[in-house]
Amino acid sequence: MIYRKTAAVLLYFAAVSAFAADSPKLSTEQAKVLESARAAALQYRQLLPDFICTQITHRSTASKNMGAMGAGMASRNPGAMPSGTESSSDIIEEQLTYVGRKEDYEVISVAGRKVKGVTHNEIQGGAISGG
Repeated sequence: MIYRKTAAVLLYFAAVSAFAADSPKLSTEQAKVLESARAAALQYRQLLPDFICTQITHRSTASKNMGAMGAGMASRNPGAMPSGTESSSDIIEEQLTYVGRKEDYEVISVAGRKVKGVTHNEIQGGAISGG
């Protein structure tokens, strides 16, 4: 999660930087602001304190025959799903530990059932992501 946010910030500033290269020359003030933002983005991860928190993920799944359009409708409005399609949702509870600039996830429960020995990447039954 932290890496995704850091990556998003860095990508944003890379895009701004690329745009700035094709744009008319920046004013001195604009260049200072851009450089300050770049430095903050690069230092973001080093400045985060160590922490432990609970991460709750609400996840919806749909049958393969729904297609991308149907799955998108199901996530926004379950009542709008085409008839004959199956969908489900669950909640994943994980303990997120961020220590020494490293993330670690321990799965606590999936769909209200306690689990042991299951890693974030081993969760079955739907899409997952990792950073």
